[in-house]
Amino acid sequence: MVRRVINAFPLVAVALALGVPDVVSAQAEPPPQQRQEAPMYRMPGTSPEPDRTQRQSALTERTFSILTAAHEQIGNEQYQEAEARLQELLGRLGRSSNYERALVMQNLGYVYLALERYPQALQMLEQSLQIDALSHRETQDLFRMMGQLYAVQEQWRESLRVMQRYYYWESDPPADALLLMATAYAQLEDFRNGILWIQRAIQKSSTPRENWYQLWLAMHHGLREYQESADVLAQMIAIWPGNKNYWQQLAGLLWADLNREADALAVWSMAYRRGLLTEESEILNVVRGYMYRNAPYNGARVMRDAMEAGHVRPTLRNWELLSQAYQLSQENRQAISALQRAAALSDDGELYVREAQLHASADNWTGVQTAAANAIQKGGLRNPGRAWMMVGMAAYERKQYQEALRAFRSAAQHPDSSRLASQWIQHINHELRVARELREGI
Repeated sequence: MVRRVINAFPLVAVALALGVPDVVSAQAEPPPQQRQEAPMYRMPGTSPEPDRTQRQSALTERTFSILTAAHEQIGNEQYQEAEARLQELLGRLGRSSNYERALVMQNLGYVYLALERYPQALQMLEQSLQIDALSHRETQDLFRMMGQLYAVQEQWRESLRVMQRYYYWESDPPADALLLMATAYAQLEDFRNGILWIQRAIQKSSTPRENWYQLWLAMHHGLREYQESADVLAQMIAIWPGNKNYWQQLAGLLWADLNREADALAVWSMAYRRGLLTEESEILNVVRGYMYRNAPYNGARVMRDAMEAGHVRPTLRNWELLSQAYQLSQENRQAISALQRAAALSDDGELYVREAQLHASADNWTGVQTAAANAIQKGGLRNPGRAWMMVGMAAYERKQYQEALRAFRSAAQHPDSSRLASQWIQHINHELRVARELREGI
C-alpha cells in the first residue's frame, strides 16, 4: 500500500504562507463581471483562456476595521474571539457586499483551519468561492487550501476535484501543489497519473524531499514496474548514499524481480565496501551471493574480514560457511583451519570427519588420522565405522600396520563398514605374512 504523505502539507503553515487576505490592499473598483466557469483541469505548462483578471472590490471602513482586529486576534492565536467577531460581521453584512462576505468567509475558514475544525473550514471556503467575488490570486489560494484540507480528511476525489480547478488557472504551480495531486492519485491507486504528477513535482523543486521519491517508488512498485523502480532507487542512492535500505531494496529488485544477479551482487558489494552493511544477516547475504555466483573466494574474504571486525559472530555455522567458501575456492589450508574452529564448537564429531576428508584430498595422512581420531573421541557420529576406516587407511599409508589393524577391527564392528574393514584386515595380514616369509627366507 502506498504510504500516506499528507504530513508533507502542514496546513496551518501553508495558510500563513498563502496569507490571510490582506484587507489593507483592497481597492475600490467597479463590480467584477461574472466569471466564466472553468472546464476540467489542464496540465501545468499550458495557458488558460485569457479572461481571468485580478479582481477586488472596496471594503467599507467598518468592515476594514473589524477585519483588521480579527487579523490581530488570529495572529495572537485568539481563534475563538476572532471567530465570534467574524461571525458577527458576517451576520451584519447580509447580502450587501459580495466581496466583503466572501472575504469574511475566507477568514472564517482560516480560523476553523487553525482550530482543526476541518469540515467547517471547508464549508466556509466553499461558500466563499461560490459567491464568486474574490480576486484571481485569492481564488487560487482557496482552491489549493481546500485541496489540502480534503486530503487531510482522506477525501481524495474531492481533493482532486478542487485541485483540477486550481491547475486549470495556474500557469506555474509550486512543487508542493504538484505533490498534492500525485498523492491523491496514489491514494486512489491511479498510479499511472500519480507518477506523472510526482515527476513534475520533483522536476519543479530545487530540493525535493526524500518522501517524494519514496512515493514515486511505491507507485512504480504498485504497477509491478520493477525496472522503473530500480531506476528510481538508483537516483535515491545517488542523492542519499548513506541510506542502506535503498541499496538493499535495489539489490533485492535486481536479484528477485529482474533476474540480474550479477548486478545485484555488485550493489551489495558496493554497499559493503562503503561500510553500510554491518549487520550479520546482511553480510552473510553478500557472502552467499558470492558463493552462488561462483566467486567463493570473494565471499570468503568478506566473511573473514567481517569476523575479524566483529560484525559476524564466530559461531559454528559461520565457521562452517567460511570453510565452505574456502573449499570452493580450492584453498584447502584455510578451509581446514575454519572447519577445525567449527568442529571444536560442535556437539558431535561429524565436522572432524569432514576435516579428515579434506586432509585425504591433499594426501595428508597424518591430518586424516588425527581428525578421524578426534571425530571418534567426540562421538555422536552417524557412521562411526567410516571414521575408524579413515584412521585405519591413514595408519596404513603411514606404514603403522598394527595401528591400522586395530582401527579396521573396530570398523568391522559396525555394519556399514564391516565387509570393507575385513578385506583391509586380510590385505594387511597378507602383506605382513609375505614380509615375514621374505625375511625368514633371507
